[in-house]
Amino acid sequence: MSELKQVMRARRSVKQISERPIDRSLVEEMLELAAFAPFHSKVEPWHVYLIEDAEQKEKLVRAVAAAKNDGASLGQVKEMLERKFLTAPVILMVTSAVFQDAKKDFESVAATSAFIQNLQLAAWESGVGTIWRTPKFLFQPAFREALQIGEEETVMGLLPLTLLPEEKPDLKPRRELKDFLHEL
Repeated sequence: MSELKQVMRARRSVKQISERPIDRSLVEEMLELAAFAPFHSKVEPWHVYLIEDAEQKEKLVRAVAAAKNDGASLGQVKEMLERKFLTAPVILMVTSAVFQDAKKDFESVAATSAFIQNLQLAAWESGVGTIWRTPKFLFQPAFREALQIGEEETVMGLLPLTLLPEEKPDLKPRRELKDFLHEL
């Protein structure tokens, strides 16, 4: 089996976050590899926001608090985010360009999704785990506004990066080919 096939079969979403640092050059290398994703209309529609220091993480907490609008204090929001995001040494927020054209917007989301999958594969192969998270707060206009992300971008997800644990997550069951391959 080729190395690519091995990585594709081995990759898992990693929920357990380690605080161990990840070298910035490794993160940049993974992002450069991810950018080989296919795209349409000569537009690479993805943008990546790096969140790694305390100030950037606090900005994320404030944006989530603004979006939640449920009366939760900053401390409560921070506590909620600790488990899934804030303890990660690096968090990536990936956005996709919005063109106000149904076809171009669909292609933009598809290309950015391919970028994220490439990123996940490059990360796994590099000994870095991640999970593509899309919590409800990402879809609140107040979240984007708090981070000064204009309407020309849509947030596709947050990906906390962590060094792979020694014990890898188990494989989730997959549908058999006969369950999703159809004759037209």
